[in-house]
Amino acid sequence: MVRERRYKNRHNLEVMEFHLSITHESRPEGGKSTIKKSTAGPIYAVSVGGPSEPYRVLFLRPADREDSSLRAQDILKHIAESVRRGLTAP
Repeated sequence: MVRERRYKNRHNLEVMEFHLSITHESRPEGGKSTIKKSTAGPIYAVSVGGPSEPYRVLFLRPADREDSSLRAQDILKHIAESVRRGLTAP
């Protein structure tokens, strides 16, 4: 993990925003190995579980083709901020 930030969204749910370090190594047959490093993210993990299901988490990440789009990142941030726990029967 390259970066991590934890906070509560406007519905008081715990959110973790993080970026991952990706290493891709390729070695063509008989060729020299090449290593490509990149960062993936932001990825959001929103804790949506209740007392009976404490480990229910919603993960949000940009589509691969939109990974670097600032607009996609902004949309994900707004989604993470708006997630709330499901309604319960009275």
